[in-house]
Amino acid sequence: MVGGMDLQRVEKHIFAYMEDYLPKDLHFHCIAHTKEVYGSARHYAVEEGLTEEETIWVLTAALFHDVGFVRQYSKNEPVGAEIAREMLAEFGYDAQAREVIAQLILATQLPQRPVDRLQEILCDADLDHLGRADFRVKGELLRREREIYQDLHCTDGEWQKVQLDFLEVHRYFTKAAKRLRDQGKARNIDWIRRQLGGVSGDSRG
Repeated sequence: MVGGMDLQRVEKHIFAYMEDYLPKDLHFHCIAHTKEVYGSARHYAVEEGLTEEETIWVLTAALFHDVGFVRQYSKNEPVGAEIAREMLAEFGYDAQAREVIAQLILATQLPQRPVDRLQEILCDADLDHLGRADFRVKGELLRREREIYQDLHCTDGEWQKVQLDFLEVHRYFTKAAKRLRDQGKARNIDWIRRQLGGVSGDSRG
């Protein structure tokens, strides 16, 4: 533990909490996603040279960043930040740490606008899949989830256009994510453009 913060207990508690209360039809924002973001955040924290205390803050925020989905789908981040503020006092996190973590969670709202290096790391970890080989699989999971929770039904072409528009405005913030994911993201953009028959995101009729 650092500064009394018991990350191991938090990890065990939050996964059990999400298992009990997270809706089972969240195909993308599920426990598996939180575990992936947690792992990516840990890797980026090392790559970016965070202190041990800073690393705990970022990793804790990664664990809580989607917990707001237990209560609501849209604008879940403020709910998750409030849950973190409430819960973390029980695990040795002082008021300052709880507020830093709450602000980290809020930084993952789209469009991402991180204001410091810790927030940049968590934002990059949250959208790490955009530059990975499993991007297509993750995209289909998100598509199914949006159909259920936002009643957004679209054709394959329309969905590809949605993804392309998002990828073309997104950027990674940390040097580590740029080095590890920018090339993969470019490949994913090229793949979508091929699916759309070579129509780029800038071609709007």
